[in-house]
Formats: sequence, structure tokens, C-alpha cells
Amino acid sequence: MYGIIIRGNKVNIVIAGCGFAGLHALGQLKDLLGKISGLRILVFDKNDYATMIPSLPDLAGMRIEGEFLTEKIRTFIPAGAELKKGKVVSVNLHESQVQTETGAYSYDYLVIATGSVTNFYGFNQHTDRIYKLDSLENALRISLDLKKFLDTNSEPNIAIVGGGYTGIELAFNLKSLSGKLYKNPGIHIIEKGNDILAFLPEGMRNYVKSKLAQNGFQLITGVSISEFDGRDISLTNGQKIRDVFLCWCAGSKFAIPELVGNHKTLGDGRITANPFLQIGEHPNVFVCGDAAAISHEKGYLRKAVNFAIYSGTAAGNNLKNLILKKKLKAFKPLDLGWVIPFGNDSMGRIFNRVNIRGRIGLRLHYFMCGYRNFCLKNTLQYFKKALLLK
Repeated sequence: MYGIIIRGNKVNIVIAGCGFAGLHALGQLKDLLGKISGLRILVFDKNDYATMIPSLPDLAGMRIEGEFLTEKIRTFIPAGAELKKGKVVSVNLHESQVQTETGAYSYDYLVIATGSVTNFYGFNQHTDRIYKLDSLENALRISLDLKKFLDTNSEPNIAIVGGGYTGIELAFNLKSLSGKLYKNPGIHIIEKGNDILAFLPEGMRNYVKSKLAQNGFQLITGVSISEFDGRDISLTNGQKIRDVFLCWCAGSKFAIPELVGNHKTLGDGRITANPFLQIGEHPNVFVCGDAAAISHEKGYLRKAVNFAIYSGTAAGNNLKNLILKKKLKAFKPLDLGWVIPFGNDSMGRIFNRVNIRGRIGLRLHYFMCGYRNFCLKNTLQYFKKALLLK
């Protein structure tokens, strides 16, 4: 009846990663449970909770409490599916096997939705002393350790590597947190490129730079870190910054350490997907969210929550259609726009047409984080935050 691959007496669907993309893929597949004899859906994630990733800078700056960023993954697991806690360490597309920290699992169909992790681009000096912003734990670590750092250093500095969305948002959040602690550290944004936010029009870049200057940030472009001894950093232009709380927001990469198969990737490890979100030579494997390189206009879709949700939904639908021998549908993303919050200000573009600034963008940021959140408790907290902005 169905166009299924049979492995023994079971049909195994594996979803690797249970963030926005993985959860929405699962949502499209759950109605197959009970319809197909022997169908088994296994869901893997390194955590037992899902995280509102766009709010990690808010959490690091203690603008939002951690309890409003998460929800237990089991809440979303339907009867008949299984949640397996554990990091996916490798995938062999030729052998149809997923290797986790706890064991190996075979699949008939696979959804790769493992997201991304911090990319150090080969920098390996005292990385245990470098703060990342790619998980709930790491965001909490920033907020807790910054307090101790500011209390124990007479002339503290915060250095943020990366002048993109995340780096700028984190800089303003850490300035806000420092102010609440009655501290005024030097804050440095270090960008290897010749300018920050190079993908934006010059007018928008200049607006952000004016806000950085007004808030006393030192923007250092065209350089990178040449040395970090765990306390001080040296830059490639010869500048040295002492007593540094070092945060790394310079980019991200594919989260699975090893992927064996016939596939193509971008420089950051994202897997190139066909219009149906399959990996070309492995049609039983779908990729979505930050793990996917999805062609769009003259390039690839940026990493964003909305695109993770849309692509996860599309991947789940197409996997279901493949099993049911129905026609697959090409993924056509809708770009609703973006917002960069910075402090009590913001800048963004809605529907790629309307530019916005100020509190309206900031309210929109919190409304969207509430709307896309995982449960009513979290949603109401974000809506309250948006409405009570002064």
C-alpha cells in the first residue's frame, strides 16, 4: 500500500535534533503512527528540552529568565514515538546508520535537524576560557561568570569576537547587565572583516555603528585574535587588551562531527538540499533548519527560527509524501524579515520592504519570541515583556 523501505519487520524513521526544525518535522509525521504497521519514530537530542535560541543574548544579559526559554521535549513526543537523549556524533548515509554517544541506530528514513554549534575556525588557545552563546547552559554561564569577573577585576574588559547579529546583541545585553551591577567595563567588538554586518546596506550599518559609538563600545575591524593566554588577548594589529572576559560569536558550523555519504556542503558545513529538502544522492534523507543549505534567490537562506520552522514542516511533509507515494512539494520559504535588538533600541526590516527602528522593532522581537515559543507560560511572559517596554 505504501512506498516504504522495509528493514526486517519495522520501518524506522529517525529525527536527529529536536529544536524548531526537528519538532515541526515530527509534527507532520505523527499522524503516520497507527496507520503503518511496525512504524517506529526515534527522536534524538543531546538535551531533554527545547530552547528558544533567539533569546540566548537576553538570557546572558538577564533580561529574560531561563525558565521562559525552554520546554521539555517529551511534551511534543506523540504516543508511538521514542525520545532518545544523546548527542549524535556521526551519520553514515551509505550504511543508513546514526551513531550517538550511547549506541548505533539504523534508519530507513532520516531527518537531519541538528542545528549548529560555535565555530572557532581553528583557534584553539584556552578555548575552555572562551564563552560561547550556542546553548542555554552557555548563556547562563556567561551571566553567572560575568558577575564574578566584574567583581574580581579592577579594570575589566569584555571582548566579543564577531560583529554580526549575535555579537552586537550580546554586547548590548552585557553592557546592560554590567550597569545593573554598577560596573562599567570596556567593551570591544572584534570583527575580522572590514566592516560589521557586511550583508546590510551601508545606511543600516552606519546606524548600528552610531549606536555602538554612543554606548562607548570600541569597534575593531579588519583584525583577529592572534593570542589568548586565558586572561589577555593580542590582536593581529599588535593591540593588546588585558583582563578580558572573552566571548566568541564569530560564526557557527554543522553540529554533527562526522557525516559520511555523497553530499555537498557549504563552508560552514551546512548540507546542500534539493528543492524537496532531500540530500541529492540519498533521497530517503531530509535536511532542515540550520543544518541545511537551502538555495534562495542568489544565495542561501540565512539561519533563522522562521526558516527552521518552515523547512522542518516541509521536510516532514515530504518525508510523509515519500512514504505514502505522493508527489513531493518544492520548499518555497516566506521571508517575514528580521530584527536586531540592541539595548533599548533595534533595527530591522519587515517583509524585506519596510525598515523599522527603535522600540517598535524591540517589541516585535519579544512578540515573535513569544509567538514562536513552546508553551503558554513562556508566550505570556514574552508578550508581557513586549507590552511593558518603556
